[in-house]
Amino acid sequence: MLHVGSWEQEFLAWVTSGQGPIWNALAGIFTFMGTEDFFLLVIPAVFWTVSRKTGIQLFYVLMVTLFVNIILKDGLGVARPVGVEGVHSREIESAMVDSHYPNDSFPSFHAQSAAALFGFMALAVRRRWAWWMAAVLTALVALSRLYNGLHWPTDVLGGIALGALTVVVARYAAPAMESRPIAFKAAAVGVFAALMAFFLGNVGTKVSGALLGGGLGHLLEASVTELDPKRGKLPRKVLAIVIGFVGILVLRVGLKAAFPSGPVWDWLRYVLIGFWAFGLAPIMFVRAKLLQGARTSPSDSFNPSPPAPPVD
Repeated sequence: MLHVGSWEQEFLAWVTSGQGPIWNALAGIFTFMGTEDFFLLVIPAVFWTVSRKTGIQLFYVLMVTLFVNIILKDGLGVARPVGVEGVHSREIESAMVDSHYPNDSFPSFHAQSAAALFGFMALAVRRRWAWWMAAVLTALVALSRLYNGLHWPTDVLGGIALGALTVVVARYAAPAMESRPIAFKAAAVGVFAALMAFFLGNVGTKVSGALLGGGLGHLLEASVTELDPKRGKLPRKVLAIVIGFVGILVLRVGLKAAFPSGPVWDWLRYVLIGFWAFGLAPIMFVRAKLLQGARTSPSDSFNPSPPAPPVD
């Protein structure tokens, strides 16, 4: 197990000494931006209504950065500052998601995932303001973990660096993957999902299921509709988001109550969530004419041309 320096303990004691109701609420908001719930809201919404390409790439970027994060957490075994003298830890349940708790502090997943998610969004937007926004949001998510007394400063700094590295790698890897045949992509998703299930323990079961379901769902959607969010109308997009989120909620919460407890059932539940978000839902949206696809025939468009007048 690795240990941290005394300066980090002193710094955290100082930061957490300023906790109060208003700051607690703000920290809760920014901590939420590094959670599974936030990702389930943002990534499918981007895929459905903003950019199909960016949405699926965000999904894979998150999967890769999560894989790296958990491998390092389990391998390094850095103890969290929870219970350390002078450090006031709160919202401890947000850290108790892995079987290796409390020896899973480095790197911070909240900081790493925020850097990867917001950084890749900025890369897709390609505007200076987007990079500034990504930097600010990532910093606020990282600071919320320090404020809550759940991570050491080196945890969040390491997480940010790894998240940024994921964006750099994705910048060059994504074009190469796009040119590969469908059979190669399906095999890659299957192998990566198997590695996650084997190496990542309890968390890996869910992530592996989401990756397999999302990856195969996306390949199905690409062959059937090839969603084109740019062609949709705003009211229909909003309705599609609502329906899509309801579907995710039913699968995530409803099936959890309906299925027996156990890793196999968790895996199956997340397979279905991923398959719905990136496969069945967009196909259904196009079929219901809420959204449009690149493979949509002219007769399926939202604004079909009026019939030609009869010729006398």
